[in-house]
Amino acid sequence: TTGEVLVDYTISNKEVKKDPKKPTVVLIGTGGTVASKLDYRTGAVIPAFSSQELYNAVPELEKICNLETIQLFQKLSENIEPADWVILANEIASCLENVNPTGVVIAHGTDTLHLTAAALSFMLKNPDRPIVLVGSQRSSDRPSSDAAINLINSVYVAAKSDIAEICVCMHGTSGDAYNLIHRGTRVRKMHSSRRDAFRTVGDIPIAKIENRKIKNTGISYHKRNLRKGKLEIDAKLDENVGLIYSYPG
Repeated sequence: TTGEVLVDYTISNKEVKKDPKKPTVVLIGTGGTVASKLDYRTGAVIPAFSSQELYNAVPELEKICNLETIQLFQKLSENIEPADWVILANEIASCLENVNPTGVVIAHGTDTLHLTAAALSFMLKNPDRPIVLVGSQRSSDRPSSDAAINLINSVYVAAKSDIAEICVCMHGTSGDAYNLIHRGTRVRKMHSSRRDAFRTVGDIPIAKIENRKIKNTGISYHKRNLRKGKLEIDAKLDENVGLIYSYPG
């Protein structure tokens, strides 16, 4: 009698069958908003982390790979500690051995994403496939969100690229033209909110991904299938570190 119509805005959670012809990518969640969806009932952004949820929230992922997900922890990136890096490094190594995916993607909050990338680069020696960290500067409830594009491109890099390193895949411009693939030991977050906040420092990015095409920039990098030896894990950290400030005069 009031003229109101009840509408169900929930995202479909239909099961998607695996395609044996597609590569397998494992997505490990540590927190952040890149792997999330909007709850239209409350207006809040909530985690969307099962394979089915992500396929239905970001349908492009289904066309790229068979996606398997692991929710390792759900932390704000500013609360990530060295002990978490150890857990993450061991989880990646276990995943590579037991699941044997084509590549690995790590969903991470952006504030300390570059620190985790650097830590993993030293902890995981001699990786033979891409291990890609990704985040989003703006959550999926905002019209200017970069979450879906960053997730699509990072999964594509993990599934299709010949990179065999720890790297970061984030927006390369303030628009949606392309993403850049940064080496894990060279990348830094340079702005609090810009979508292209991540930059390679002291070098150039490894590659650019645009319209599902990966274009190498010309710098050398470790390549898939050319690595010799097995993955080595050096995940021991000494947190007893002092910080000394010095200044002239």
